[in-house]
Amino acid sequence: MLLILMGRFEVGDHLDNNMEDFLPVHKVELDAFYIDIYEVTIGQFKKFVSQTGYGLNRWNDVSDCSVTNNYFMVYVTWTDAKAYAKWVGKRLPTETE
Repeated sequence: MLLILMGRFEVGDHLDNNMEDFLPVHKVELDAFYIDIYEVTIGQFKKFVSQTGYGLNRWNDVSDCSVTNNYFMVYVTWTDAKAYAKWVGKRLPTETE
């Protein structure tokens, strides 16, 4: 895992692209946090499914995109990713992170 140090930055529409959802531009301050350096592999996700009985019905789609269990996991929803993260004792990053 990689430590991202605390910091401050501005978020919003700096280019005046009429993106009202991104206004006003404002400063955000984040505490330090850790984030995984590597993507979750298919093998890791399969272990999660096997040990928890978590239902994932897209294995055919996953296998179409990936040759081995060492490839990164695809075709997961936010809910799937959140369940996996909880299982490994982690969490998903926030939108700001």
